[in-house]
Amino acid sequence: SSVTLMPDKDLPMREVNDRVGVRKISRMVYKSTGAIEKKRVASRWDLSDGEGITIYVDTLLGESWMAAVKKGLEAWNPAFEKAGLKNVIKVLPYPSGDESFRVDNPLVSLVTYAGGSGMGVSANILTDSSTGEIMSVRMLVPGDFVTGVRRASVYTISDVDPRYQDYYVSDDAVCEVLTAKVMGLFGRCL
Repeated sequence: SSVTLMPDKDLPMREVNDRVGVRKISRMVYKSTGAIEKKRVASRWDLSDGEGITIYVDTLLGESWMAAVKKGLEAWNPAFEKAGLKNVIKVLPYPSGDESFRVDNPLVSLVTYAGGSGMGVSANILTDSSTGEIMSVRMLVPGDFVTGVRRASVYTISDVDPRYQDYYVSDDAVCEVLTAKVMGLFGRCL
């Protein structure tokens, strides 16, 4: 187990309204009468400080995959701009030579190259269970992502896009899929 010091400020809790589609977490409220009440809390980022969401991308992904990940993440900025918030999502490479940067810091949002098996991009969201505030997100891009693209494209898109008809899928085609996967997954993390 580990202990993490949370920020001093508290984001007000927002109970779930089922008419609005949001990511929700369950929270138990213990009453002085001994009763326990289960509440559903809306999960969201605290953007009130103007800092936005900074996400660091693992440089082991290589230039083309890093660009694809950045494109997928920053694709959400126009939606925030329509809501009156500018440049909410900032995507940066892992800093080199910065002794204070730690990939194991649970409060830092990352997209990491995950060697080994697994064919889909995945995410882990750290949420403050008392308020629903999203503290960070960890997205993992598996080392054999290309294998997953190759397998899925056989039955999804190869009939209409010749880039996916060969065993060796081109890097631009893989990057296109990576951008779409990251964009869709990060949308669920918002």
